[in-house]
Amino acid sequence: MLEKLYWRDVKAEIFTLNQELATVIDSINPPDDCCFYRANYRYGDEFLRSGEFILPPKDGQQMSFFSAEIPRELQFEIGYNLGNHPTYLVLKNTIEAFIEINGTAIPTYILYPGDLFGVSVVLAGPPSEELDLTPAKSIWEMTAGARSTFLLPKISDAFGHKKIEKHFNINVELPTDTFDHWRVFREIARKSNTNWSTQLLFFSRNWFKYLHTPEWEPLKLYFYKRYRELKSYWLNIFPVDVTISQIHYKKKIDPDTKVVDIIKNIFAVAGGELIGFQPAIDEKLLPINAIQEAYVNIYKKLNGYAPIIMQPAYFRKFNKSPIYTSTNMMTIENLYQLLKVPRHGQLIAEVENIFAKYLSVIESGGINIDTPYLHDVAKSVKVDFFHYLAGDKEANIKNSMDIPMGDSNFELNKFPKSAKFAHAGKFIKSCIRIAPK
Repeated sequence: MLEKLYWRDVKAEIFTLNQELATVIDSINPPDDCCFYRANYRYGDEFLRSGEFILPPKDGQQMSFFSAEIPRELQFEIGYNLGNHPTYLVLKNTIEAFIEINGTAIPTYILYPGDLFGVSVVLAGPPSEELDLTPAKSIWEMTAGARSTFLLPKISDAFGHKKIEKHFNINVELPTDTFDHWRVFREIARKSNTNWSTQLLFFSRNWFKYLHTPEWEPLKLYFYKRYRELKSYWLNIFPVDVTISQIHYKKKIDPDTKVVDIIKNIFAVAGGELIGFQPAIDEKLLPINAIQEAYVNIYKKLNGYAPIIMQPAYFRKFNKSPIYTSTNMMTIENLYQLLKVPRHGQLIAEVENIFAKYLSVIESGGINIDTPYLHDVAKSVKVDFFHYLAGDKEANIKNSMDIPMGDSNFELNKFPKSAKFAHAGKFIKSCIRIAPK
């Protein structure tokens, strides 16, 4: 289930993934009572369920870390984080952290190889020597690979879905909403024998017994740095709100609250603070080949549309490609809902108009700004607005049909020649593209 390892076993691998962290660890030369545990999770496996830590599958089944069947020694070794998951480093592929509200997943973090997570509790002080086997009560969920992923075309045809179920011998509810697609993707991946997995490295308890000693100060400082990186968006909320209030006063505008929230989301996604979406072109976040093949060759109800899969991504992190956000789907708690977008594109036109006013004030230097990413976005990011019914009259709103022409990741030549771009899909029909200038 878990493989016990020592620094000498993983040193070379961590130097490849995260040279800064590896250099710090190597400098303190950790003793052998500071060990690691390597874990492998299949695509879609739960890692955290409402704050409850879930172990990798054994004989195909996952088990709660707090089960009586888990060896007591293991529970003590990695059960130090107040009933939550241990501190860990991602070694292979990805983890998505999200919050689920009323059945809707709100993507919050994507963790890539070399990313460290779970440091907030251990920074407060050494872990208790008493073993607490009470699961944490938490809003957090985590899964191996991308949870917030979906096909651009609809996949809600009941007959086609039945063919998927029969072929893979699965029983999964017909997806009627965009983020219901993942439930089917997960089952297809498991039955396709893709061998896709996320690999994590858990830190054992003794790392944090030493962490608060003077000799280990460099590692503690690295953990603080990582904690601040993870909390960057939340630390900037107040300065952003102040800046926006200044802009409203200066330009004498009083926009709809919904429009302001969407624009704040655009800035945060363009600043690399929040998650956007992009076409999946490799298998770092999910096994796209098996899923696309299933919908082309078995489902066969895509109505000629290309089976383009969208996945969560950070702008300019691990890629230089454009990413997208949508007025139908915003990756922040108070926006994460499926809004009823007017057919005539009124909402996105208003967003574009107010966003242009924000940029003009920021670029003019007419106000003081304490949030660096607002300047960065104004200076180095190109933002385009799309609506599926946009025509010649909407000079600043482009038609969603034109999206592939500005983003090679949407290239349709990898699909059958007759494949069409699903420009009227729920996400893409009213969306915003964020790209380097």
